[in-house]
Amino acid sequence: MKNYMIGIMFVIACGTGGCEKDTFHDTGLANGVYDGTAWEYMQAGHGNWDSLVIMIRKAGLADLFDGKDPDCPQMTVFGLTNLSIVQFLLRTTDGEGELVYRSVADMPDALCREILLSYVIAGRHVRVDFPYEVQGTLEGGTVFETLNGLDLRVYRVKGSWQGMPDIGADGIGFHFLESGHTGHVASGDIMTGNAVVHSLSTTFQMADPVVDGSEERTGGR
Repeated sequence: MKNYMIGIMFVIACGTGGCEKDTFHDTGLANGVYDGTAWEYMQAGHGNWDSLVIMIRKAGLADLFDGKDPDCPQMTVFGLTNLSIVQFLLRTTDGEGELVYRSVADMPDALCREILLSYVIAGRHVRVDFPYEVQGTLEGGTVFETLNGLDLRVYRVKGSWQGMPDIGADGIGFHFLESGHTGHVASGDIMTGNAVVHSLSTTFQMADPVVDGSEERTGGR
């Protein structure tokens, strides 16, 4: 079964290889703007968001992503791509090395909800809104509270160009303060009617915040 999952991961990697540069997914976007909600955008993004759509449905969060939650009418989403989710499935094993979840459908609804809310913050935040990280440190940027109560530091970094550091396009990074888990955005500032979507790198290692986060949190939904 694990070999089968690796095969799936390879196919997805081939189909989403273009996500590693700062560009927009081809799902009807014009100048990085999608004429619809975040939920509609993700449902249209076959090959990038299929697994995420399943998680959203299982978590009971379709209304949130569709802009129908009065407590969070506008939000910023750090979008987990198919490959990140497949890698999570492959890494989640029991004491004998067997897969705990053979598909996204096997993941508990509560776990899907916990994971998804840890990658969403209230309000619309684009790249230029984030201060730069202090180079060589884990400081700088802005600390936000995610919708499940985690502290998430989001920051801007200077990219490289033709091997020369700090002269390329700005990128976005993030850092979960409780767990130390970090990642970066591959395709940012995707505008939908109710959200700014920052698509994460296909190499991003999605984490289970219940296991990898702090032992105790306050706040959240």
